[in-house]
Amino acid sequence: MKLRTTAAWLLGAALALAQPEPGTPPSPEPESSRSEYRGPAILSRGLSALISPDRELLRLRPFVSARGVYDTGLAGISVNEAGELVQQNALGVEADFGVTGQHAWRRTLLGLQYRGRLRHYSGHTYYDGFDNYLSLNLVHRTSARTTIVVSPGVASMSRGYFTPGISSAYYSPELEALAGDEMFDNRVTAVIGSGRLIHQRTARTSISLGGTGFTARRRSAALVGVNGAQAQGDVAYRLSRHSTLGVDYSFLHYDFQRAYGSVDGHGVALNYSAQLGRHWTLRLRGGGFRLEVSRLQLVALDPVIASIIGRRVAVSTDYLMRYVPTFGADLSYRLRRGSVAFHYARSVSPGNGLYLTSDRETGGVSATYRGARRVSFHANVSVSQQRAMVQDLGRYRSYGTDVGMNYLLGQGLSLSTSVGARKWGVRDSLYDRISYRFAVGLSYSPGEIPLSLW
Repeated sequence: MKLRTTAAWLLGAALALAQPEPGTPPSPEPESSRSEYRGPAILSRGLSALISPDRELLRLRPFVSARGVYDTGLAGISVNEAGELVQQNALGVEADFGVTGQHAWRRTLLGLQYRGRLRHYSGHTYYDGFDNYLSLNLVHRTSARTTIVVSPGVASMSRGYFTPGISSAYYSPELEALAGDEMFDNRVTAVIGSGRLIHQRTARTSISLGGTGFTARRRSAALVGVNGAQAQGDVAYRLSRHSTLGVDYSFLHYDFQRAYGSVDGHGVALNYSAQLGRHWTLRLRGGGFRLEVSRLQLVALDPVIASIIGRRVAVSTDYLMRYVPTFGADLSYRLRRGSVAFHYARSVSPGNGLYLTSDRETGGVSATYRGARRVSFHANVSVSQQRAMVQDLGRYRSYGTDVGMNYLLGQGLSLSTSVGARKWGVRDSLYDRISYRFAVGLSYSPGEIPLSLW
């Protein structure tokens, strides 16, 4: 197992760390190369972004906003005398700033989303903080048949409700899976780096090889951090002009901070993608993982032995093997100024600090609309649940929804409003949390069309 772990880390480092194949090519293709594979990306190469073809929305645009907020259900890691989670409501102010969009050169495409958020609550300064989120995609075409994708990401957040903007074209689902499903308002810092090499062997066949490395640390000593790496390769075959079939293999490794244990896994999956008409894209993925888990556990001793050595329990090494199915589905509808996306995924997760290696399921619907001149709108609904693979914990679920609107007042200044809600819960436990958020303020981003920032 140590050899496989070492091999996985070396491969992840050598490949410079794997991220999605973009849905938009970095530069216009010459007429002679249009017969090459340009079908919809398979899911093993990532959940490609919903990118509008409107040039005003694609260029790099800075933004800044200030707003008043009212949050309910604020919760650190503390309980009252009845053993229930302490929850508080607070009125506060927030300021956001950052940049989002893309810039294209002849052979290179840069996609960027950075958001910084300063927050202050009246009377509840424990929840004050400075949150940061960065997701970067750098795509470089080294030749007519070879593309390199490098995608680092960083998040540092102290609010479990933090939403970096899931309607953004450059939102990273990999980073969200690592740090976006926190159960408490406790700072988490996550870093992820990935790289992928994609080569077009023939007009119908492409192959890719990539690796990912990541780490997450949480401020509370009651929660566990994680290090991980994954190596992956796949082959995609173009069945027709609008459909692609593929197969992928991946190896993963997790180890945990302040908790003995490690996980090694091998996974195989089939992929299918299709362009359904002019506006719809469908992608499906199905397969499974074989996991090998090493951990320490407490074992009760026989009373006679316990009386002799003076201890009731002993620590032993345990080895487990688990099989986990993996599924993925992504259906998206794109228009010039808007999009709708439906997604579902089930796979192995490194957990959220309390739940370690988990069988995680996520699903949701998101929609964006940008009016011709003045209105920008977004809405989303999401569901997530986790089942710990080696811990005796109840099933964890969370539900969330957000609705937001920007109205352009003029000269880049917009009125922004948003409403959101999220519910967390663990079966057969006292952990039951509901949080609501109301916000209104002003935002500024140079350009003729308002950005959907929240």
